[in-house]
Amino acid sequence: MGAVVYSGLQAEHNATAAPGVKPVGIMIVTRLKAQAEEVVSDINAYVGRHVAVADHTDSRATPEQFHEIIDEALANVVEHTQLKLDELSRVTGRIAHEMRLSHAVEVDALETLRECMLFQAGANDGFGVGTSLAWEAAGSLEDIAALSIMSCRALAGAPRASS
Repeated sequence: MGAVVYSGLQAEHNATAAPGVKPVGIMIVTRLKAQAEEVVSDINAYVGRHVAVADHTDSRATPEQFHEIIDEALANVVEHTQLKLDELSRVTGRIAHEMRLSHAVEVDALETLRECMLFQAGANDGFGVGTSLAWEAAGSLEDIAALSIMSCRALAGAPRASS
C-alpha cells in the first residue's frame, strides 16, 4: 500500500508542478502479472484518474506511455553524502592555524570524527572494505561528530562521558 500512496502522491505532485519542472516517474516491478495489474488499478483508483500503466506479455505499454510515466533517474528523491577516511585526513591536515583558532569547535569535531573512523578502520582490517561515513544531507557536523563519538566508544567498550 505504501508504494500505491507514494506513487499517487507523486502523480499529484507532477500534475501541479510549476512550468519547467520535469515530472518524476516511478517504475514498480512485481513478480506476477496479476500483481502488476493490481498495483496499476490501486494507483489509478487512489488518484482518481489514469496515471499508471502495466507492461507485461499480456498487456504491452506503448513507447509514449513509457516516456510519459517512467523517468530514468531518481531526481531529487535520494541525497547521499559520504566522507572517506583518507579525504578527511587530507582535509584536517591542511587546516591553517588561524582557521583552527577561529573554528575550534568545528575542527575538534572533525578531528574526533577522524579518530573514530581510524578506530573503525582498524576494526575493518582484513575484511577488504574501506572506512567511510554516510549521513543525511541535512545533518550538522556536531550531530555527525556526536554520533561518531558514541559509536567509537561503544565499539571500544569505553564508558560514555557524562553530560
